[in-house]
Amino acid sequence: MSTVLLAPGVELPVNGKPFGETPALEVDNLRRRMVRKAWTSVIVFFILAGAAAAIIWHVGQPYWGNWPQVGATVVSQREYVAKYVDCDLGLSSVIDGKPQRNHVSVGNPCNRAPAIGTVLTMSYSPDDHGWVNLTRCQCAGVFTVSLTGVWLTFPLAGCALWTVLAIRRLRSVTRLGAAPWQEVTGIVRSASLKPGGLALELGVEGASDVGMRFGTRGISFFPVPTAGSTFTLRLAGDGSGRVLVALPGHWGESHGLIWPVRTREPAK
Repeated sequence: MSTVLLAPGVELPVNGKPFGETPALEVDNLRRRMVRKAWTSVIVFFILAGAAAAIIWHVGQPYWGNWPQVGATVVSQREYVAKYVDCDLGLSSVIDGKPQRNHVSVGNPCNRAPAIGTVLTMSYSPDDHGWVNLTRCQCAGVFTVSLTGVWLTFPLAGCALWTVLAIRRLRSVTRLGAAPWQEVTGIVRSASLKPGGLALELGVEGASDVGMRFGTRGISFFPVPTAGSTFTLRLAGDGSGRVLVALPGHWGESHGLIWPVRTREPAK
């Protein structure tokens, strides 16, 4: 019976190679699936990043859109309380020869806002004359741009993390999947589901007991093995202790760790 070295101090007898010497990477389109996931995550990230840049560009048009400017007279004040005391100014101006009435919040109480009758410089959107900005009262607008950027950071950061993990998974699968799938059978000493996946202690005839931990989300449902039962796994690895794990009769595969039980569980 042949053996396979899966980690330092872990050399296990092999029951067989269900797919011969074909690399695990080529079985069930594993490489293609991982490449597709990586490309999908990259494309989604760039689409989201482009959309975020477009939103910031749109929201910040009053500051970098080179809008035309006119003189606007303050004709009313209305103080209100949202999260803080603010003042709404009513502005009267003439745009393209037509009278225009607009309202702008200045981010300050009315006693600190421009008084009624004051003439201010107002910029306006050429496409929407209702969208205006006061060049001397930019606090609220800057806050809006900043808040928009902060809110967009969360989905961008999440998507970036997803992309990095997908690329790392592709690299890991490419490295570990260069070896063929090899079946190993042992007696379960203990088994339990933990946050990191299924933790096993396995006794394999002709070898020292080994500890294993692998994720279960990538593999179709299977019952947690009970102590004393016989359990068969398909493993592929490079001898570093990191392995690809699959189960006969179940779709999918996952990443895992394997180590001699006489040593401490390695860090992920």
